[in-house]
Amino acid sequence: MLVAREASTRFDTTRPGSFLRLHSHAIVAALTVLAGVLAFLRLRYRAVSFDESVTLKYARGSWSELWHSVTGADPNMSFYYGLVKLATAPPGDDVFAARSVSALAATLTIPVVYAIGVRLFGTSAGLLAALLVATNVFFLHYAQEARGYALVTFLTAIATYLFLLELGHPRSWTRVGYVASATLAFYTHFFAVWVLLIHALTLAAARRQQALRAPWLASYAAIAALIAPMVLVAVTLDDDLIGWIPKPEAMAIPATFAQLAGDSYLHLAVVVAVSVISLRWTIGSPLAFGIAFTASWAVIPVVGTFAVSDVKPIFLARYFVVCIPAVALLAAGAITSLRPASAAIAAAVILVALSGPELRTWYGFGGLEDWRTLTGYVQNRTRPGDGIVYNARYAGDSVADYWQSARAPLPERADTQEVSARARVWLVLAHSQPTTESLRAELLERYRLEARQRFDGDIAVELYARRRS
Repeated sequence: MLVAREASTRFDTTRPGSFLRLHSHAIVAALTVLAGVLAFLRLRYRAVSFDESVTLKYARGSWSELWHSVTGADPNMSFYYGLVKLATAPPGDDVFAARSVSALAATLTIPVVYAIGVRLFGTSAGLLAALLVATNVFFLHYAQEARGYALVTFLTAIATYLFLLELGHPRSWTRVGYVASATLAFYTHFFAVWVLLIHALTLAAARRQQALRAPWLASYAAIAALIAPMVLVAVTLDDDLIGWIPKPEAMAIPATFAQLAGDSYLHLAVVVAVSVISLRWTIGSPLAFGIAFTASWAVIPVVGTFAVSDVKPIFLARYFVVCIPAVALLAAGAITSLRPASAAIAAAVILVALSGPELRTWYGFGGLEDWRTLTGYVQNRTRPGDGIVYNARYAGDSVADYWQSARAPLPERADTQEVSARARVWLVLAHSQPTTESLRAELLERYRLEARQRFDGDIAVELYARRRS
């Protein structure tokens, strides 16, 4: 994908005095609230994933343990881990607190995407891009996960906006902000480097003479110096932390673009179609820079990582969340350039409407494992000396992650052969596992079933009490 050779300082397709232009701030505020509602909606509800358990382990440890980890075995996401540790410091629900860092970062990304869209294409495109990101299920997935993906998306978006400002109207404060946001983005996730590469390529193509002047050279030298310690830690690791990532197949590329576009191939088809059709109006116009810039931002990281993965596999779809704003901006810029206006409106409505079924599936109450409520049920009824048995290992991990009781410790996990001395035993059930009936049979030999409670997501808990003699 070629990087544009000419930069446009600003192009606005919205007529002066139009409704969108007059009320743009109110609309983007509403879109930000919408994103916040969607990001925080049922934030406690989903089971803690394995990756989230790593985040929680760092949050619950000491600062010295965290420092030892990020300067040793696990340097990626170090800035994010620090923020999560601060967020989980007050007493309370640390799962919610950890996920809130991601949810807040995702919410704040919306006005930044809008600002980039206005800078590249105009008010209409900025608003549409903000709406597309706010309703993107793939984006919302990581807005609700206690990992650094939403934060790195926010920070790279900030860096991109400041880069565009500096490209058009250089100022000292934009350079300082660019260096800071770019550095923090890298310390949040190493794949931020792809976005910084797009910036450098754009600078070289659009402002060749500026690129070799002191301000830009100093900015990139500062970024290089600031990220050098983490780069050194990463390249000298003894263990290969991503050695489990498989070599990607060719279909991984379209599948990833489908996720970035809205988590479906229908989204991708619409984005590609409007981008191609819009070339009739964008080639040779001030919009050409924005189309080329966002297309490069969307495509180069995915294709480049695929090429690198032929030697060292590093290709995972979630690593490319930094490209979600680019895909939304590309789609918005292309749609708002379509003529007549009715075609642009139809394309926008179709693309937004496609997110409806995806959102309903993501937020559907059925099928989600309500480990939080199950754990609270056990917490409120457990007694000293109780034992607990799980029909699946991950069920035990989920309960442990949600256990917040100061009144009683989590009952000791034990095999059924080891619980005969206990007066009561909890059996936690996650779906229909092969071991379920055998566990029940063994418990019923020595205990009677005293209570059973089911929860959303096909999980349940049963309480067994010792038989009276």
